[in-house]
Amino acid sequence: MTRFLFLIVFCSFLAFSVNARADVAVSYFSYMPDVPLMAGFEEIEDQTLVFDKPAGRIVESFAVAEDVTSEAVLTFYKKTLPQLGWREESKALFIRNSEQLSLSIEEKEGHIVVHLVLSPN
Repeated sequence: MTRFLFLIVFCSFLAFSVNARADVAVSYFSYMPDVPLMAGFEEIEDQTLVFDKPAGRIVESFAVAEDVTSEAVLTFYKKTLPQLGWREESKALFIRNSEQLSLSIEEKEGHIVVHLVLSPN
C-alpha cells in the first residue's frame, strides 16, 4: 500500500512538473529566430531593419517592456545566450561563429527599450 501511495504521489508530481514547464513558452525575435525575446517584452516589428550581405546578415531589432529593470534584462541575456552558443565578449556584446550581437538597453517614458544589432563579426 505504501508503494502504491508513493507511486501516485510521484506520478502526480511528475505530471505537474511537465505541465508547469509546458506553460513557459519561449519567444524569439522575428528576424533573429535564434535570439530569445525576454518574457514580458514585445518586439517592435515595424522598426526592424534587415540586410543580407555576402559577408553575413545585419539585423537591427527593438523590444519594449514595462516593470523590468535594465539589470534584469542584461542578466537574462548573459544567462540565456551562452546556452545558445553565444560567448560574452564584453558587457553587452556576444560572439557566435562569424556573428556578433550587441545589446543596448535604455529607459524611455517609463519603459525599458532593448536594441539588438546582429552583424558579421
